[in-house]
Amino acid sequence: MTAQIFREKDESAARAIADTSTVGQQLQLAVEAWPNLVIHDDEASMTFAEMWKTLGEVRDGLTGQAEGHPCIIRPENSLRGVAQILAFFVADLQPVILVPSAADPDLAYLQAAMDAGDVPPDTALFLTTGGTTGRPKIIPRTHSSYLQTAWLCSRNAGLDEHDFYLTPLSIAHNYALACPGILGALLFGASFRVTRGNSYSETLESIRRHGATVLPFVPSMPRQWSGHEGNRVDTVRLVQVGGSPVSATDVTTLQRLFSCQVQTSFGMAEGLLAQSTLEDDDDMRLSGIGRMLSENDEYRIVDPAENGAGSLEVRGPYTIHGYIAPDEVNEEKFTPDGWLRTGDLAAPVDQRRLRVLSRADEMINRSGELIDPSAVEALVASHPGVRGIAVLGRPHPLFESIVQAMVELSPGTSVDEVMRWLRATYEGATTLPDSIRQIESIPRTAMGKTDLTSLRTMLGIPGPTLERE
Repeated sequence: MTAQIFREKDESAARAIADTSTVGQQLQLAVEAWPNLVIHDDEASMTFAEMWKTLGEVRDGLTGQAEGHPCIIRPENSLRGVAQILAFFVADLQPVILVPSAADPDLAYLQAAMDAGDVPPDTALFLTTGGTTGRPKIIPRTHSSYLQTAWLCSRNAGLDEHDFYLTPLSIAHNYALACPGILGALLFGASFRVTRGNSYSETLESIRRHGATVLPFVPSMPRQWSGHEGNRVDTVRLVQVGGSPVSATDVTTLQRLFSCQVQTSFGMAEGLLAQSTLEDDDDMRLSGIGRMLSENDEYRIVDPAENGAGSLEVRGPYTIHGYIAPDEVNEEKFTPDGWLRTGDLAAPVDQRRLRVLSRADEMINRSGELIDPSAVEALVASHPGVRGIAVLGRPHPLFESIVQAMVELSPGTSVDEVMRWLRATYEGATTLPDSIRQIESIPRTAMGKTDLTSLRTMLGIPGPTLERE
């Protein structure tokens, strides 16, 4: 009989279970263990057992429709969306899971790969890259790798049956699906709510209604909420923040808003996860230091500068070995001995800990000096009147690029005031913007990340857009 992965405390034992079972089988064991776990959306609720009973019909309909063929699903944050994902897992079919507004990957190429047997035989689902530098690349995640992801993240968050997980992030995204996400909640017995409301007031209302204890956010959310005061809640024990670079200001804002521990997270749909731990001190979290979750994860820094920072390459037991893509794509992204070239700049801390700095292709070259946009964003965001911030390089005839900040401002705050305050507060800092421009709202992707395509169009900047998985 298949062992229960959520009962294991030891990583090697959990990996052995993941290697010999499927996500569907582990969900079956979970529903037997937690039949009264309650799942909520914005309109209704039902128990895990009640939802499980409805999956039979959905599964039977899927078998004839999706077996042997790519099938895209764009699950909404609803009970129906949760059931849709579970049905594919139970039927042991492999959905291509996309956030509602994401571009389609090359399904013809995926079909050809499936027909040729070039897809890993134990694939559980397909995720995709952001697709902002071209058509999205297809990421095959196996049952073992996805179960390991959910187990490692749940363990690192201390998730158990006493928790209530609330996610305003799309459950179609890897972060809210399995890091630990709704999959971790189901496997570890935590009730949860999926919601489409992602304002601060809506989030507070949901927390208070359910006594939510664990919530995931992307950094753009606390940046929009930084002016709120006096609305602390007592039930939240852990806020997770990731999906794009997290600044010290993001961490302190979340600590102030929710009066709880903040867990920073660097992750990729391709696998690797590095997060702060429950035992880390504030200095480590504020510094953006994360620990690779598996004891068998590896990283290396290629072509390091004098400060030790360089190109980050990773490999590990739950990280993919290749995309469903032409050979030239995989040759560019993977080394012959299996290292994934992440495209990120990072600095080493110790054997398992690192500090991710920025996307290598997002660095701004100002007169030969490389400027990290996230460092600029952190300084500008520290002004109390800045409600939203995005930074990118703007071409310049003399300096190659200058640092352009696009900001959302509170009523009564001016661009000139922000610039004067920055120069006075951070006198001598090399990471101040050269120019600040106010806009009504920072354009966001479906996951709440900065939409650099729209910003470049707004500024008339040519060239490829930049992606972060």
